[in-house]
Amino acid sequence: MLSCKEVVAQSDALLAREVTLRQRLQIMIHLFVCEHCRRYLHQLEIMLRSFRRLRETVGADKVAEVMDAVHRS
Repeated sequence: MLSCKEVVAQSDALLAREVTLRQRLQIMIHLFVCEHCRRYLHQLEIMLRSFRRLRETVGADKVAEVMDAVHRS
């Protein structure tokens, strides 16, 4: 079974549907038993949806500016 660290490392690829079927199944098995990773993935999905909406509302340039500020802090 995958570790939490491995699941977190693959979360972006999972949400972007860039993982193989085997990787997806391994992640899903881990999520079945790990509440913390389920919560993390759910929060990541919410954040990504929020950024998509924000990009539509204020524009991609402003979102990039905010992301740069987050990375610097």
